[in-house]
Amino acid sequence: MARHNLGTVVSFEVIRTLKKRQFWIGTLMVPIVIGVVIGLNVVSNASTAHEVDSQKNEKFDFLYQDKSGYVDFNIAVALGGTKVDNGDTAIAYVKSGKASAFFLFPEDPATEKIRVFGKNEGIFNNGKYSAVAGQLLALSAKSAINNDTLSKISANKLDISTTTYSNGKEAGSLGDAIPPLLFLLIFYLVILLLEIKC
Repeated sequence: MARHNLGTVVSFEVIRTLKKRQFWIGTLMVPIVIGVVIGLNVVSNASTAHEVDSQKNEKFDFLYQDKSGYVDFNIAVALGGTKVDNGDTAIAYVKSGKASAFFLFPEDPATEKIRVFGKNEGIFNNGKYSAVAGQLLALSAKSAINNDTLSKISANKLDISTTTYSNGKEAGSLGDAIPPLLFLLIFYLVILLLEIKC
């Protein structure tokens, strides 16, 4: 008889709680807010990546000085570049508005900073200078390697698959994550039920 009453009380309380509007508002509000934040983050990242990609392909005239010897002259010309020997004069041209930008490639671009000087075109458009400078050096390196496989390896654009094992069995699958996620969901619902009761 006591078990029957307990089941009745539990089912009554669960149904009564599920009928309350504030239960559903509290339950659904957190996932909705998290979804909105994740959505905004994804849109922002996609927009930024698109902006960077489009800036790499922007066409404008620039001056450059190559102390490294890695920059391919023909690629630089194709991108709108003019080689100079005097960096100070090139910077003066940029300051006076006679040149759009000046790229100074150091002796070792892997360890030293590539210096970029440009005409101010606003916070969002100024990124094109560094994007084109990086693109120029990357295309020059790819041209020097002259092998598509080695170019992919050097750019770290590789398709890598990872399999992990635990106690002799493959681990890390989605099925392993489901029980903890279900426990977390039940825990979350219990906390919400307790808050609504109080």
